[in-house]
Amino acid sequence: MPKSAVYFELIGLVNLTTDVSIIKSIGQTRIEALEYDTDRMMFECLERSCNTGQLVRAEGFICYPKSRVEFSCVGKITDVRENGEGTLKVTIHFLQYNKEIWTSFLKEMKSRQNGVDQLFEALKEEE
Repeated sequence: MPKSAVYFELIGLVNLTTDVSIIKSIGQTRIEALEYDTDRMMFECLERSCNTGQLVRAEGFICYPKSRVEFSCVGKITDVRENGEGTLKVTIHFLQYNKEIWTSFLKEMKSRQNGVDQLFEALKEEE
């Protein structure tokens, strides 16, 4: 990731029913979340590592250009879709989490996206 990037890095994902680390069971140490929303996130992992309905504990870092903030949640896997190439797109719906930390992260992501949108709009106008 570029030093100016803002992203969420998932370093722990444990099935609360079996107490098994999903990340370790698939041979990974970190997973970068792909999409974020008010009370959920989506990430990609290897097939057969997650199932819809599993209760999980997710732990990671919200990474800003000059700092990292710890974030953890308890959630439920609400969607698992095959993505091809032996991977799944998995969505976790947060049940217990620090809303203040997560909302701050989402605001920063939205602000950065708005900046990119404005840049593209300005470039279109110049053409």
